[in-house]
Amino acid sequence: MSIRKVSINDLADILRIEQLSFTPEKAGAEVQYVKRIKELNDAFLVTVIDIQVVGFIVGPDVHEKTISGWMYEEIQLQGIVGGNQIVLMIAVDSSFQDYHVGSRLLNSLFEIAEKTIQNRLLLLVYKKYYFLRKNGFVNISQSAYKHTNEVWYDFIKKLK
Repeated sequence: MSIRKVSINDLADILRIEQLSFTPEKAGAEVQYVKRIKELNDAFLVTVIDIQVVGFIVGPDVHEKTISGWMYEEIQLQGIVGGNQIVLMIAVDSSFQDYHVGSRLLNSLFEIAEKTIQNRLLLLVYKKYYFLRKNGFVNISQSAYKHTNEVWYDFIKKLK
């Protein structure tokens, strides 16, 4: 298993994993992922097992202390020092969920955040996941984010 920066050649696998992991209303569109691959390359990682992409994480840096809806549409790599690293998206092929792929992706993003001197990792979810608590995240509040008529939660992991 290896983790590396994304390539445009990974697009088909990313879209496959996205469609397996999320309902159509929650899944990102191909055009969004092409843009993210181009603009967020340093913060877009994939996990590869035997030449197959089995998971990915997108984690740009921001000044904001919570994730907002506009970030899913307009986010770009900002090169911020001392801000926050968000987990815009994380997904793992369900056939590989027992391989700790998600935890390894979060750890890799954590390392990026430490190198760029960020204050915290931020994550927005619609379920309170044990997986996040197991990886050091804390639920700080119900989010103001509105999407798909579900209740969303802000999770954070402090780096300092």
